[in-house]
Amino acid sequence: MTTFVTPMTQLDAVNIVLKGMGEPKIASLDGAGLDALMAADLVDETSRALQTEGWHWNREYPKISPDSNGFINLPSNTLTVNTNGESAQYDYVARGLLLYDRSNSTYVFTNPVRLDLYVGLPFEQLPTSARIFVAAAAALTNQQGELGSDTLNKFLKEKAETARVMLVRDNYKATKPNAIRDNWSVLATTQRTFFNRGLFQSGGY
Repeated sequence: MTTFVTPMTQLDAVNIVLKGMGEPKIASLDGAGLDALMAADLVDETSRALQTEGWHWNREYPKISPDSNGFINLPSNTLTVNTNGESAQYDYVARGLLLYDRSNSTYVFTNPVRLDLYVGLPFEQLPTSARIFVAAAAALTNQQGELGSDTLNKFLKEKAETARVMLVRDNYKATKPNAIRDNWSVLATTQRTFFNRGLFQSGGY
């Protein structure tokens, strides 16, 4: 019989958290008990916190035009915002899901804006290494807060640390860093136009 390895689902992650609590697995989140729902919330919280750090896989570079009122509407899953490219020189920030021009104290824009966004993705859209880390970190957080077992805490901490190393490694490989492109001081010299040290990202770690 052939066994296929499939990507981790949100349900799988919830069951990992439940296992860390000594609770049985569930077959579905529909109609799940309180422990399972709390585990699901913790998985979501852990995923959101991880993605807010900013990684190669949840970074986007949209060019957004103003709507009929002159507002720049940000995607509903926006986590962090910076200006980018030809817009990097401007001091724009996110306020709610609208872009705000701090220099001119206005939400109204006349031209499209190039942005550097980190967006929040559903669990099933995360890379495998991120899913594994989220599940391990959520299980560790839950254990520390609810059970407090030193033995289990050590075991789960080691799993989370190993998963983090794998996640950082995969992100590093995906960004294909090099000594020129990924060093802000070198970039400041070689790319003076539109370069902003505050926008430099080291790849999420």
